[in-house]
Amino acid sequence: MTFTVSGFLRTGGAEEHQIFVDLEASQLLTGRHGLLSAVLVSARAEGALDETASFLRRTWPEADVRTLWQVARAEEALLSRIGVFLMSVSIIILFASGLGVFATMTTAALERKVEVALMRALGAGEKRIALIFACEALAIGLVG
Repeated sequence: MTFTVSGFLRTGGAEEHQIFVDLEASQLLTGRHGLLSAVLVSARAEGALDETASFLRRTWPEADVRTLWQVARAEEALLSRIGVFLMSVSIIILFASGLGVFATMTTAALERKVEVALMRALGAGEKRIALIFACEALAIGLVG
């Protein structure tokens, strides 16, 4: 049996590693005449797509017949769930790092009680002292 290469498909997906042949040729090559386990249907018009999928389901009831639209929706749902999971992990990490910065700043403030009192005695206002601690918290948050 000889085949003619009619083109190469460049999609960046799994299709690049597949060979497209007609059904009879594939059944002959694999020695599985009459066996069909899955069908993926694509058509230019939506009505033709549903019609073709229905026909294939009636013709091969044991085969898993799906349209590209169904596959795309399933992949979209999966990607949506992964996105929600990654967002949840990001929020947890952000909360944990904020808690770490809070603990560090609380410790620093308690250890520097005398320094704060000295700055206040020398005339530094509450805003100035808060700014010093805020800059330190920002540096700790950025550097880690």
